[in-house]
Amino acid sequence: MHNSRYPGFQPWILLSVGLALIGSPHALLADTPTAPPTAQQTYNEAQAAYDKSDWPTAIKGFASIARPDEGGEVSHAQGIIRARLAQAYAHERQPEEAVPSRVLDHMTVSSAR
Repeated sequence: MHNSRYPGFQPWILLSVGLALIGSPHALLADTPTAPPTAQQTYNEAQAAYDKSDWPTAIKGFASIARPDEGGEVSHAQGIIRARLAQAYAHERQPEEAVPSRVLDHMTVSSAR
């Protein structure tokens, strides 16, 4: 592009200066917030960690999606999540975390009799 008003003007110089001042388009896109992972994504990541014996990561993932028992029936999916969580705690040598406290309380009462 030749500009008779400004001899020697090169548009790419303006573009280079502009990018230097505001940053690259990739840097601008990196600041956009991402959606939190879904429960399925969290489960998949926790299961992958479990399969690799990465117990701390498996515990963190399963614990974040395990739902407390509200006195009713536990869904099949929640049963699996709780079982995996308990197994991961057991592998980490944290059996007190693997078994719900109300079960431990019942065992203590039963053994005291």
